[in-house]
Amino acid sequence: MKRHCSRLFSAQLDLNASELAQRLAIVQLYKAQGGGWNPETPAR
Repeated sequence: MKRHCSRLFSAQLDLNASELAQRLAIVQLYKAQGGGWNPETPAR
């Protein structure tokens, strides 16, 4: 049972790491295409 929990935890950590990497890649792509915002520009 303990081995199963350890493998499950490891798999969850791997999944979280890959989801984070995917989100960071999306942000980098957005920025590379000129996306973003200027926090000093007032909202409309």
